Amino acid sequence: MALAPSPWILAVGAVLSGSAAGWVWAPYSDIVSRTAARRHQPVLLAVITTGTSLGLIALAGVALVGLSSSWRVTWAGIASAAALAAAVNLRAVPALKPHDDDRGPTQTRSPWRRAMVPPLVYAVLYFAAITVYFTYASESVRLGGNTASATSLLFALIGLGGLAGLGTARMTRAAGTAKVGVASVWVVSLALVLLGLGRSSIAVILASAVLLGIGYMVGSARTRTAWTAAHSDPLVLTSSFRR
Repeated sequence: MALAPSPWILAVGAVLSGSAAGWVWAPYSDIVSRTAARRHQPVLLAVITTGTSLGLIALAGVALVGLSSSWRVTWAGIASAAALAAAVNLRAVPALKPHDDDRGPTQTRSPWRRAMVPPLVYAVLYFAAITVYFTYASESVRLGGNTASATSLLFALIGLGGLAGLGTARMTRAAGTAKVGVASVWVVSLALVLLGLGRSSIAVILASAVLLGIGYMVGSARTRTAWTAAHSDPLVLTSSFRR
């Protein structure tokens, strides 16, 4: 994206960078489930998920630097950080062989079962709402007549609000995964409503950013914890979504 000579190359870069989180989260969930004690897994997964918040805060700083030069500088900075993270992972993350555990028959069960419908519908709708917010957040700031630096502040506040995700394990123990999931959806919905109503008020837009961060990270951590705890067994996963 930093070197894109045309909108089409820029679009390809956006798709690749947008898919990066999915490529990273899946192996980390597997690493946690296979190397960490069960009692530590919810906390570890919450910390991994909430790392996105720190990334958003860092992004806000890089974006401010880009305002004084070029947007390409922002993407070059992100690419450099990604390369550094890849090097650290190659050095520090344990290399596990495929299926070198003792889960037995559940390892080969197909995920495409009727029991998977509720959690899959939840995941699709939930992350679709998140995507809508990120798509229109910058535009709402611009239509309100705010400066470009306000957009950086918005993403920084999403990151700060997202730090609430560190407490997801405690929340699910106290209220259950289903209630935490429903609450996350409501918080994200409220953030979207405030974003739509806040074009003339930067304060309302920034408040929506904090709420979006809370709902985004808590809901993501809750989903990953339930999925990993299921050990790829759809029936266990579905029961965790109903508790």
